[in-house]
Amino acid sequence: MSLSKYAGFVLLLSSCSYKLHAQDTTSVIDLSEVVKTANRFPELKKNVAQQVEVITSAKLREFNAQNTGDALQLSGQVFIQKSQQGGSSPILRGFEASRVLLVVDGVRMNNAIFRAGHLQNVIRVDNNMLDRLEVLFGPSSTVYGSDALGGVVHMRTRDPQFSDSARFSVSGNTLARYSSANNEFTGHAALNLGGRKFASLTAFTWSRFGDMRMGENGSRITDSIYRRNWRTERFNGRDSMIANPAPLRQPGSGYTQYDIMQKFIFNTGKKFSHLINLQFSNTGNVPRTDRLSELRTRRTPTSADTLSNAEWYYGPETRLLAAYELRYRDPGGLIDEMNIGINYQLLKESRNTRSFGSLFRTERSEQLHIPAFYAQFKKEFSKRHDLYFGLEGQFNDLKSSALARDVDADTTRPASTRYPAGKNKFNSFAIYASHNWYIGKWGIFSQGLRYNYVGLRSDIDSNTFYRFKAGAVKQNHHAVSGSVGMVANLPKGFRIAAMGSSGFRAPNIDDLSKIFDSRRGIVVVPNPSLQPEYTINADLTLEYKFHNIFRISTTAFYTEMFNAIVTDRFNLNGSDSVLYDGVLSQILANQNKQRAFVSGVSASVLIRPVKWFTIEGSVNYTYGRIRTDSTAYPLDHIAPLFGRVGFNAAHKSFKAQVFVLFSGDKKKADMNLVGEDNFQYGTPDGYPAWFTLNIRLSQMIVKNHVWIDLGADNILDHQYRTFSSGFTSAGRNLFAAVRASF
Repeated sequence: MSLSKYAGFVLLLSSCSYKLHAQDTTSVIDLSEVVKTANRFPELKKNVAQQVEVITSAKLREFNAQNTGDALQLSGQVFIQKSQQGGSSPILRGFEASRVLLVVDGVRMNNAIFRAGHLQNVIRVDNNMLDRLEVLFGPSSTVYGSDALGGVVHMRTRDPQFSDSARFSVSGNTLARYSSANNEFTGHAALNLGGRKFASLTAFTWSRFGDMRMGENGSRITDSIYRRNWRTERFNGRDSMIANPAPLRQPGSGYTQYDIMQKFIFNTGKKFSHLINLQFSNTGNVPRTDRLSELRTRRTPTSADTLSNAEWYYGPETRLLAAYELRYRDPGGLIDEMNIGINYQLLKESRNTRSFGSLFRTERSEQLHIPAFYAQFKKEFSKRHDLYFGLEGQFNDLKSSALARDVDADTTRPASTRYPAGKNKFNSFAIYASHNWYIGKWGIFSQGLRYNYVGLRSDIDSNTFYRFKAGAVKQNHHAVSGSVGMVANLPKGFRIAAMGSSGFRAPNIDDLSKIFDSRRGIVVVPNPSLQPEYTINADLTLEYKFHNIFRISTTAFYTEMFNAIVTDRFNLNGSDSVLYDGVLSQILANQNKQRAFVSGVSASVLIRPVKWFTIEGSVNYTYGRIRTDSTAYPLDHIAPLFGRVGFNAAHKSFKAQVFVLFSGDKKKADMNLVGEDNFQYGTPDGYPAWFTLNIRLSQMIVKNHVWIDLGADNILDHQYRTFSSGFTSAGRNLFAAVRASF
């Protein structure tokens, strides 16, 4: 398949500016200095007490990442875990998965079955369609409610652009990219149609990712563990282990994905605008690479090891979003700004597994219908006070089904479902308010308060497959969360920000009602007595900026967790083991441990000695423990030390970047061996440290119309796995991309 085949795709990534009203003037602000995440409306980043990372569309183009997860990792501020090539699970301040809130265009992506382990949902939003990524670090429950314990990843897609003249405008852009490590082909296209009062944006992306090649340069230990020496083939009704002719190539790791977005925006009068936002994402089968590499140990001294699984893949993952938003702008009126929205999400996913040597493939499917609404308001008082307030609700309806399929005869029989096969409802409602008080020329004092209600009902209507009593599990939780912050934008470039906040996360259906195997011989069962977990957090940020030449920032934080939900050993009907899928398995369950804590520090620096050259770097360190009656035990999901150091140069139409991504090691003594740290996929000592050397080059060849991007990742071809990952990261990767606009 040739690269030129995709050169005709059309992509519109038209730029957009945020305008802020301040002191009776309107000025256009640099996008990297504006955030919408903190209070749902645009405000200057320097006025926000929380730590915020903004990845603009310009940065996204420079990264040239294959997906949104990779873009987050390339920032050097977010750690990414991967269980398969089609997965990317962000870790923020030692929190992951259901403890990190994902939001797209103001709509919560977290749902009733967001699990506590590792997720791939962030890459079901195409990074080629993004206007910006905003990452809000630390508990954000005051504005966002449940789940935002580690922070918020807010993915903002591009809006259609109106014509700036009386003439109807047509514009567009194309992207075509090839990458060598996984034979990736991506084509992206978008078209913007703009009038004075109506605009439309249509975007489409298609990607094919082949099997990933890992790096060759590892240690003797990693080489013996990470290489894929075997793969599975089925001959004459029997599974066979076949030698992999290219052990650096990870068989069964490739997949495909396509994304479609359609937005319409139209104005009615000077104050009202209406946005219709339609998004659709779908994948092919996404193999679970870590499970396909697991070996089943010898049962007798004379028997040989075999692969544990002949098949393990996520079926096509479907995400549909249909949203309408009313926007009202009337500076100086009764309400200065207002956003009211209703939306609907349809989600489909499945897990398909077959043990090596088994005739039956278990196919477990989930379907979620999620209607939701929100109303957000902003009011300025006397140029000294900003009041933000709103309400929102979300309603999850889950259907879980399963069957076992004879792969030879293609016949089926009933099988155990991942979640209860009866009715599953998970609903939330909240009201909130926050206030900014501008003190003199330098100070901002902020306060926020939120009331949350979360209700859950899960009907276990059969105990055919498990020894559980049939009936309904019901929970209703009420919680109040709050925050208080102080920002001092001092003279001579100094800035101090301090914040205290509380977080809240209610158990969802995945926490409360799920039955699944975390690995062979281990099964997680429901625990109806599970309660919400809470956090109290303190942040302190110190910054210094000298003109546009030098900037340094450091943030220290401490988070105390109460009723922390942790997976641990459990007894069911007086037994510590149960027969699951034909295997006698140790029983685990989610439980509220008394307390845990997470602390850490992050720092970043930017130096621009001359206009065309910059040096930038970031480093992040996190430490977390579960408090016990004796010795504190490691909390899972705590990433090792990690960061980025880079050099950027730009001259006229040419840009170049050289940067290093790095991670410290994660020792066995610092890992949670019964949680989600996946010790079995590392080495006997844990996960070794690693770094990659990378380069980006971009040349404009037709002024303002055509660019050629070239790059190389992991130039030294290091062999490594990121912490908690069962998927070995890409080896040396060369890529080429062509971008064109009209």
